[in-house]
Amino acid sequence: MSVLLNNSVKTAQASVASAAPAISTSVAPGSLASAYGTDLANKTAGSASLPLPTNFGGTSIAILDASGNVTAAPLLYVKPTQVNFEIPPGLAFGGATVTITSGDGTQSAASVQMASVAPGIFELNSGGLAAAYVILYHANNTQTVEPVYTHSAGAVVAIPVSLGSSTDKPYLFIFGTGLQDAGTAGVTVTVGGIGVPVSYAGPQGGFVGLDQVNAQLPASLAGKGNVTIQVTASGIAANAVNITFQ
Repeated sequence: MSVLLNNSVKTAQASVASAAPAISTSVAPGSLASAYGTDLANKTAGSASLPLPTNFGGTSIAILDASGNVTAAPLLYVKPTQVNFEIPPGLAFGGATVTITSGDGTQSAASVQMASVAPGIFELNSGGLAAAYVILYHANNTQTVEPVYTHSAGAVVAIPVSLGSSTDKPYLFIFGTGLQDAGTAGVTVTVGGIGVPVSYAGPQGGFVGLDQVNAQLPASLAGKGNVTIQVTASGIAANAVNITFQ
């Protein structure tokens, strides 16, 4: 869907970045992003239902891409200082301008680079705990989900993850954004410095803009404690995250 920008309105400055704490300053079409500024919205609202709206209480986002096309962005969450949205798929790569229009007519704009891949991994706390879980596939064709976190005193904290018995096959499922264009063949993962085989990298499928990477974990990681996970997509490193193994 194309929209028109109102060039007669005075524009304030904003910034746009991946919704995940990515290293790259670019964003990728089809990924999740956040805009930051002032007077971006007159109310706080959010939605997880599909299709995502392109207007919340008068707040909307229009993206002018390098080809000159202007496209409305689907919105997930708005508040006066932040808007979370999906970068629409199919935008041209290169310099782009993101214009946020508030419900009172205030416009804020940010310049950003569109790239095919701009990987970021979601973190569950300020310590870089990976948004992830581990599944143990047992020899009897059952499976057990091993969470990587718990809540303690109102905070999200890591808990040691079991890798099961010698007959179990443990898989890591980790969540990010901006990496789906790399495909499974273009994504690598190291866990505690060990390269692990990636069985899938692409859209998570249940939530717009969310990507998922599945990787098999070697038994040698048992007892390693807190380890660093590094995801790289098309040669571009995402932010390093961590989990803890028992």
